[in-house]
Amino acid sequence: MKRLVYIAVLILTSCVGTDFVEVNYENIELLNPIQSLALGGNHLFETKYTSILGVEEQAIIYWESSNPSVATIDQNGLVNGVALGEVTITYSTNTIQRSITFEVAQTTIIDFQKTATLQGSGRYNASGTALLYKNDNDILILELSNDFDTDFALGTFVYLANSIDGQTVKSSGLDLGEITSGGAKSFNITNFNSAADLSTYKYIVILCKPAGITFGFGEFN
Repeated sequence: MKRLVYIAVLILTSCVGTDFVEVNYENIELLNPIQSLALGGNHLFETKYTSILGVEEQAIIYWESSNPSVATIDQNGLVNGVALGEVTITYSTNTIQRSITFEVAQTTIIDFQKTATLQGSGRYNASGTALLYKNDNDILILELSNDFDTDFALGTFVYLANSIDGQTVKSSGLDLGEITSGGAKSFNITNFNSAADLSTYKYIVILCKPAGITFGFGEFN
């Protein structure tokens, strides 16, 4: 008589499950956005183009003003303030388009902050807003909003990174430390990387560090 023996093996890990997320990294980043442009003044926009593979490349950028009577822009990205009012400048390639809206006013104000809206990755959840800015002492700060929330597991960390792939984030992102709850949080980025500025990192990532799984992310704009 043969006896069949079934053995069940239970493996406990910090994070479970794997998700395949197809990622398109293509992006145009405006490196020096403005809040307002002085009447009669000008500002040369600078951009960084990232291909679908996440590689920084040279690209032809096309510029367009929604209202040339308020502000004009040439194909080098040089914008001129013509009259008081609001205008939207669109910058694009053949495959991707972005825009910035600002006022033509009495003075030019350079934008010293970026925001990101968090979203879940795969079957995981994340929500809330991240604000990246420089304070009066030129310190780079990351703040998470009061309504920030995410899925949690043993070893949930906040990262800044240029990818949302979990293993890539784990190996090359900026580790800001472990979190165990939602809600408002603040991080002094300059303490972690003194050379970092507003354009150094593209994403905030909520990562299950032991398994290298992305729970959520947001792209800074």
